[in-house]
Amino acid sequence: MNPAVVFFVALQLFFAAPSVEIWVNPSVTDTGDGSQLHPFRNLSTAISAYPGESVRIHLSAGFFRGPFSIDGRVQLDGKASSVLYAEGDQPVLEGRGAVSLAGISLQGGKTGIVMRGMLHLEGVHFSGQRQTVIDLIQGFAEIDNSELIASVSQVIGVQLHPSTHAHLRATRFEGPFRRAVNSKDAEVLVVGCDFGMSVEGIHHSNGLLTVQKSVFGEGRGAAMFVGEGAHARISSVQIFGHEYGLQSFSAELDVDDFISVRAVRAGIALVKTRARLTDLLLVDSGSYGAIQMVSSDAQVQHLRVHHAQIYALNILQSHLTLSNAELTDIGKASDQPAEAVSLRETQATLHSLTILRSEGLGVQVAQASRVSADDLTLIGCQEGGVVAETSSEFRGRSVWVSDSWGAAITVPDASSVMLSGFSSEKNRSGPLWLDCAQGAHASVSWLRGDASDSSFEACVKISPDWVWGADAKSKRGH
Repeated sequence: MNPAVVFFVALQLFFAAPSVEIWVNPSVTDTGDGSQLHPFRNLSTAISAYPGESVRIHLSAGFFRGPFSIDGRVQLDGKASSVLYAEGDQPVLEGRGAVSLAGISLQGGKTGIVMRGMLHLEGVHFSGQRQTVIDLIQGFAEIDNSELIASVSQVIGVQLHPSTHAHLRATRFEGPFRRAVNSKDAEVLVVGCDFGMSVEGIHHSNGLLTVQKSVFGEGRGAAMFVGEGAHARISSVQIFGHEYGLQSFSAELDVDDFISVRAVRAGIALVKTRARLTDLLLVDSGSYGAIQMVSSDAQVQHLRVHHAQIYALNILQSHLTLSNAELTDIGKASDQPAEAVSLRETQATLHSLTILRSEGLGVQVAQASRVSADDLTLIGCQEGGVVAETSSEFRGRSVWVSDSWGAAITVPDASSVMLSGFSSEKNRSGPLWLDCAQGAHASVSWLRGDASDSSFEACVKISPDWVWGADAKSKRGH
């Protein structure tokens, strides 16, 4: 059985019907017997009163000075004004066994909770910790509807050690957490969480990470980093700001319904990663591209990119399959040359790709890349539609290029282009420009628009029977 399932079943069994109920009120003058009418004054006394029993401790409003140690099955139920606190380098609470906290606050301490065993938090408020808020060394943690506040920088929110499991639901992180969630060799589920201004929201390597319906806002590092050996399933996530929206190294990703706005470097950056990316909206991405890939393999479907600084897709030494993508206003915010799609040392298949308004090139195919494109529409790419160069090959079917200052298709060196169903309209440097002396080559059929009534260089092979237009003809210049 899945260990996480075992954990939640065990929680229900441990806490459904406690054998003992105790009351604690720090404002009473007498120590009492722990009953509701005569509560204990000291929380540590209550914790140790019934060893081996399943105990529920009701806390009144007030301050409870720690540190506290729990070894057994204990529930602490209180109010937001029930405050557990500690000073110095001790944790506020250290637990072994099964511990549940509901509706209370933990303040101060080097660490809020250090846990070995089963931990359940419901509506718990943390603040003032100097190193780590929750440190799960062994076992399982369920964190629901809670709030973690970093009052100083460099604090870790939730630290998950190898072989641990954690579920976070509807939990909020506030303040400059260095990492809101830091996990290695762990299994993590995050649902409906708000990561606020955390420098890094989630930093995860090895193990399974699932993130759903969560928001990351204006941090300085990667909103999510997925490291070596990890498998991440990410859906319905919104990211604002951050150096990277999603960054991965040597990992596997399944991403669906993903939004990144104002990423400083890249909305999504993949290195040595296998990824399946669906339903992406990337807006105002930085200088590394809306999507950056190095030595990766990705399938991308239903992509929208708007207003990327230099690149919409910046792909190097990778395999890319792209379908149903629309890229608009690329390079508008930069004085550097823009390339809506840059493919270098890459094998790519592009289907139903539309590029509207690029300050530079539409598609660059370079450095021995091999690219196949079907249903390609490039409108207003200022420096030209497609450039194939440095020993590359571009094969296009149903390619339409219009309103470029450069040529629709450019081949400046020993590269080749094969086009079937090629339409060129209002491109100032014409439909095709090839440097035959440098070994450029093109094979073209089914011409439309002004491409159907143009003269071409000797290294352009035209299929005479496949030319469309009222005055369709094939010419070859010298």
